[in-house]
Amino acid sequence: MSWEVRIPKNVRKCIKRFPKEDRERVIETLRDFVIDPWRGDIAKIGEKDNLWRRRIGNYRISYSIFINLNVVEIKDIKRRTSNTY
Repeated sequence: MSWEVRIPKNVRKCIKRFPKEDRERVIETLRDFVIDPWRGDIAKIGEKDNLWRRRIGNYRISYSIFINLNVVEIKDIKRRTSNTY
């Protein structure tokens, strides 16, 4: 089963500003979402419905999964700091 990954324009711009190594790791992870959005170091965020995060080194990808549409919608990608969440 293949998933559609939707990445908003503001998130694409953010990814372009990452250091090259980090950018490549993030892009590779986004490609992995096409195959399986539940793979990797993931966790549900708080009490919110359908909001997940995936950890990639010092970065966190926030996303929603819409099972009935086979869509993964990326919400944000941030470098982990003490106030990321």
